[in-house]
Amino acid sequence: MSDDSDLDSGDELPDTLQSAAELYEYGIDYICGRRDLKPNTRLGMSALQRASDRGHNRAKAVVGLAHLYPMGGTRYNADAAKQLICESAAAGDPVGRVYQLLLARFRRLDLAAESDERTILEDSAFESLLRCDASDPVVQDARGRCFRHGMGVPAVREAAMEWYSRAAAQRYPPAMSSYSNMLDRRFCTEQETVQVLSLCERAADS
Repeated sequence: MSDDSDLDSGDELPDTLQSAAELYEYGIDYICGRRDLKPNTRLGMSALQRASDRGHNRAKAVVGLAHLYPMGGTRYNADAAKQLICESAAAGDPVGRVYQLLLARFRRLDLAAESDERTILEDSAFESLLRCDASDPVVQDARGRCFRHGMGVPAVREAAMEWYSRAAAQRYPPAMSSYSNMLDRRFCTEQETVQVLSLCERAADS
């Protein structure tokens, strides 16, 4: 999938990074500026692209999402997004399953499932997501999407905002965008507005 983006999948990445798991962790660390790394979304996405190419299923889901909502040098490519997300979901990754079901809900993907069956799939995907590391910004963002759209759980705006804010506080771009979009409503509170402005300022300074 690397030919669908502007990423140089090996540019500036340490030679010590060999396994897909190492590349994935490094990618998220660089995107979010964790472990004393200066935030660099392009380099982080480059690492995630390599992890995805090596079969890391969570990386496939994240790179797939980045093809729908470009970041770090990726280009919009709906076909690439669907392929990567479906591969991740087929392998059982909870985040990939959530993304796939959201694509189906918004009619960007045909799962050929009846309404009752889809509800069961959504409930199962959310339950799997609950077993993931709750400190992972990718997981936090996925939980926010579930609560925002009522997928596998009742739609609760406050819960969606809470999970988005946790991931946004770690400078995870998709969550920052979703959090900001949810605040772009007349019923947002003053405290929420101050929080997102603070997050955006931190991202701009990084």
